[in-house]
Amino acid sequence: MKRKVNLLGQKIISFLMALMIILSNIGPGIAYAMEGDENDGYYNYELHKDGYYIKSLTKKGRENLKENSYKLSIPEEFNDIPVVGVKESAFKNEGVRKLHLSKNIKYLEDEAFYNDSHVPSLSEITMDEGYIEEVGKKTFYGNDLKVLDIAIKHFKEDRHVFI
Repeated sequence: MKRKVNLLGQKIISFLMALMIILSNIGPGIAYAMEGDENDGYYNYELHKDGYYIKSLTKKGRENLKENSYKLSIPEEFNDIPVVGVKESAFKNEGVRKLHLSKNIKYLEDEAFYNDSHVPSLSEITMDEGYIEEVGKKTFYGNDLKVLDIAIKHFKEDRHVFI
């Protein structure tokens, strides 16, 4: 009986040690994902396997956008993890007029900067070095773009990205 207890105790200790090693090597990304959505005061973020996606502006973010003449600059990182995408409808009808994308942005989901005619139009998009991997449907739909200085690798099948 004493021998069985020792073996069980050793197995439990081995399991706990292995679990501690695994958890210590996971890194900060998993911890953030377990906490759910986050924000930096300006943007609401969602963590994915390759980095953060911006989901929307916060109230403070909307105020800041207005104070900056509706110029929006997407950050390179949040919590030392790259910001790699903009979620579906994240800035839909927000009135963004000038947009600067960081070099880390790889994904712009459907209708990310969609514009109905009742709000001011996005007229300028620039990007640091690099290129966007994929642009979703109607991402820039309804905007009157005059300056477009970005490289795009792939469009979704429905090519109504700009019109």
